[in-house]
Amino acid sequence: MIDHHVPDSMLLDHVAGTLPMVADVLVATHLALCPRCRGEVAMMEDAAGAMLADVEPVAADDDALLANLLGRLDDPLPQDTVGPAPFATAPPEALLPKPLRCVVGPSKDLVWSTSLPAVGKRVPLDLDLAGVPATLERVFPGRSVPSHGHEGVELTLVLAGGYTDGPGHFVRGDVQVVGPETVHSLNIDDDGEDCVLLSVRSAGRVPDGLKARIAKWLGAI
Repeated sequence: MIDHHVPDSMLLDHVAGTLPMVADVLVATHLALCPRCRGEVAMMEDAAGAMLADVEPVAADDDALLANLLGRLDDPLPQDTVGPAPFATAPPEALLPKPLRCVVGPSKDLVWSTSLPAVGKRVPLDLDLAGVPATLERVFPGRSVPSHGHEGVELTLVLAGGYTDGPGHFVRGDVQVVGPETVHSLNIDDDGEDCVLLSVRSAGRVPDGLKARIAKWLGAI
């Protein structure tokens, strides 16, 4: 079950078409897996359409328009009707939902390279998406991503398996948003299944401790 969602502000930017492309791909991929957020986006689109239909053709007050839009989003969300298919029992192509697959190609064509021996592999996504770094990361069960901080904002979408970060547990479809105030280590604790992550960063990661510095030197974080 998806418990960690894209922030409402990012959903609004997705509806408005103002997100950087690589972040928009991550949001669209989350939406492909998350009925709850699809319901929110549908309400935002309906509210925006109704609001625009009511707008007189005069100069608009942006703050008033935003307040009007947010005021239309108070209706209860529809109940989740479709859960994400477990990656372990799904066809291989189910690893990459369609929005991501349309950008990176089929999963069978991904070329994984070792990022940290005995820990995981990765695929740098050199997609020229506004210069925003993005990677697919595969971490083996029972391993962890070394402790690190962040120079900017990082979005992480789980595509398979799961991990624990402090009190939070993240599984397929969950999104974690962290910033410069966060120092953490991800523990891959879903036995028997690699944890596959889509990571989008506005800036680099900052190693915390010797293991993380070695991982940084190897290009693993």
